[in-house]
Amino acid sequence: MKVEMNTSSESLSRSTLYKSCCATSRGLDCTSCDESVSPSSASSTSGDNFLLQLEEATRQLLDDPCVGGTYIANDQSGSPLAIVKPRTEEPGMKKNPKGFTSEPKPGFKPGEGYKREIAAYLLDHGGFAGVPQTIQFDDGSAQRFVAHDKQSWDVVPGRFDPESVRAIALLDLRLLNCDRHGGNILVNNNSLIPIDHTYVLPTSLSELDFEWMFFPQSKTPFSSSELSYIRSLDYEHDAKILSSLGIEPECIELQSAATLTVQAAAEVGMTPKQVGEFFMRPHETSQSGLETAIESCRRSLTDGGDIDLCKYSNIITASLKEWMSTVQE
Repeated sequence: MKVEMNTSSESLSRSTLYKSCCATSRGLDCTSCDESVSPSSASSTSGDNFLLQLEEATRQLLDDPCVGGTYIANDQSGSPLAIVKPRTEEPGMKKNPKGFTSEPKPGFKPGEGYKREIAAYLLDHGGFAGVPQTIQFDDGSAQRFVAHDKQSWDVVPGRFDPESVRAIALLDLRLLNCDRHGGNILVNNNSLIPIDHTYVLPTSLSELDFEWMFFPQSKTPFSSSELSYIRSLDYEHDAKILSSLGIEPECIELQSAATLTVQAAAEVGMTPKQVGEFFMRPHETSQSGLETAIESCRRSLTDGGDIDLCKYSNIITASLKEWMSTVQE
């Protein structure tokens, strides 16, 4: 790939672009992907020449607020093709073109973000939340895009499609997103498209960030089709996918616990906003309901210190009900 460093005043902004999922609907196509899937093989799901087009593309550094090196890749006709994020230019890496060489958010290691971009796409089973097609490319990630209307922080949230809000909420809860803000929820005809997943799958739960909790649609219950999708989720299958990507075991077990929590919460009738409140700390120094439940099922250090997920699956429903009764008092 040819690299063009754009330093002119007409440099491209991500606010003029959005990335689209290869799946065009939020149907319940929950066909399992190959458990041995690798980051580079993710492109096979699209049935097109995305990787070949990327190899022939040129790219320009985007003039946007992202703290990592983020490039727009253009095909041979000059049309935008993808957003490329090199691993060596992520926040905390020495080659970061924007000078952000300090440590990234707590709970994350420099140079691991590209794996998480790919993981978000692979765990968005059936394109349920609309995560754009994302593959490994040039020791980093590449994500397909199409044009969009606006970013969510530029739109009155009451106009958003409720299904889109709940779908992104479900994705963020499962992946424990620590960076969901209005700039990485993009809007197309009031439907929402989630992008930028560098800060999902953390090693700790202190930095969770869910912008959609301020959207009124997050107070609406999951629909019957959404409940069917939630019930179909398999945390063990997800764990195999994440392990194949090289995601750390401590991050994988937290994701497994998060999935079990979402499934239990949906069954007791909690809304996305309520689940988000259970996940997030009420104060910076206070544990969340999720943290408390997890710690009650963590094995002793002499037994490995990991989460006993079997025990967790047995206690989480009671923990959610107890938490609900406390916050409603």
